[in-house]
Amino acid sequence: MKQKWSESHEGQKSITVWFEPEMVDRLDRLAKRGDIPRSRLVRNLVGIGVDYLETCEKFGVLQTALVLRDFGNWVKGSCEDGVMGDVEKA
Repeated sequence: MKQKWSESHEGQKSITVWFEPEMVDRLDRLAKRGDIPRSRLVRNLVGIGVDYLETCEKFGVLQTALVLRDFGNWVKGSCEDGVMGDVEKA
């Protein structure tokens, strides 16, 4: 029998987040595979991300981690757009 999730939202705040349709599809696929609601999956992922960033902040590397993330996204986007020329895609 499929588990029904019943969660109390007492003491919680609601926020609105906008995603590209492809990201929603990916989230839905993962939530279905984990047999949890999409909202629970997103809450779990945000919690993990916040824990990671707070750990980086604690050790004084938060800015470095964010810069590296942004640089990685730029390289990925540049490779996909063909801007990087002859650079091999990983």
